[in-house]
Amino acid sequence: MIKVLLIAVLTTLMTDPTLVAASGPKLVPLGSIIAHPYSIELVTKPSTVGKEGMAKAIFKPAGGFKWNKDFPASFTIQSKDIPVATPLKEKLGREDFKINGRERILCVPFTGKKEGRYPVEGLVNFSVCNKKECLVFRNQKLMLTFIVVGK
Repeated sequence: MIKVLLIAVLTTLMTDPTLVAASGPKLVPLGSIIAHPYSIELVTKPSTVGKEGMAKAIFKPAGGFKWNKDFPASFTIQSKDIPVATPLKEKLGREDFKINGRERILCVPFTGKKEGRYPVEGLVNFSVCNKKECLVFRNQKLMLTFIVVGK
């Protein structure tokens, strides 16, 4: 009986809107847009067989955020045996994130082996900051595409 009463009291307290709003996370009304502190645009400069191509991930910090240049950003290719191309490096570091204003462009060069299109999965680590805090993103999955076209 005491357990039932205790559960009823806790359930009532946890669902009371005034208590939830005062102590818990803010409720977001339906139809609201929840934004990330960054966006990523993926672009591929195709290769031809035997030539170099480039897969790019363009990191765009949202308003109020900037790229954390002091964080050791990195990208590691997880995909094995990529049938259409050979990446020139499997692990890329901070120097591979090129500066373009507020944006950073991760450049992943590859050489075409045979015609085709292949998704390449990797893990990226980076950080963005605003005036109050720095947010660190570790082992975020990033899917690039290697494209090799005919001559």
